[in-house]
Amino acid sequence: MLAALAAPTFYRDVLPILQTRCQQCHRPGQVAPMPFLTYKEVRPWAKSIRENVVLKRMPPWFAEPGFGPFSNDRSLSKQEVDTLVRWVDSGATEGDPRDAPPAPQWAENWNIRNPDLVLQMPHPFPIPAKGDVDYQYVVIPTGFTEDRWVQMAELRPGNPAVVHHAVVYLREPGSSWLRDAKPGVPYVPPGDTPRERLSNGWTTSDILLVYSPGSLPEDWGKSM
Repeated sequence: MLAALAAPTFYRDVLPILQTRCQQCHRPGQVAPMPFLTYKEVRPWAKSIRENVVLKRMPPWFAEPGFGPFSNDRSLSKQEVDTLVRWVDSGATEGDPRDAPPAPQWAENWNIRNPDLVLQMPHPFPIPAKGDVDYQYVVIPTGFTEDRWVQMAELRPGNPAVVHHAVVYLREPGSSWLRDAKPGVPYVPPGDTPRERLSNGWTTSDILLVYSPGSLPEDWGKSM
């Protein structure tokens, strides 16, 4: 008979999964509402973690099943899900701290090479504690006088805890899109309802970059 598998422990089996799959968002200053860095922080959420990984709600990955594979697939493997489920079902034990892997070194500045150009909003946009906020459009001139090839790009929100998502569009010279917007000033297209304002802000311009919590920088250098 095969020996029964040893019950997973936090430091040996669970923490490596959290580091690679969860801590990008579940750490102080990021979008997740609670950090998952230590056993003390994770243990109260054990049953919730079990439920969310079984239902595939976490980590968020919304690609339609049956397509891919995708190089940036964030979903958990069956083995990872089984480990987390067995850990919770066996009592969510802590284990030996000496089994813990080294803590990740999270980037404080850029996750790409030192950028050649940084474009930024001239002023932070205030986020109210409650209520709806229309999509905000900010035109930021590049100052380019000729075409440029982009090899890498990264969008870094000033406060990741309050930014749901952001999109960088390429607005060509002479474009009539957002023609009433002043450079650097947040702009909301006209309309009587949020749907109308969103519709009036629609564009077919190319997208350079999309940010959402946990997004990775874009790197096109290898394909050029």
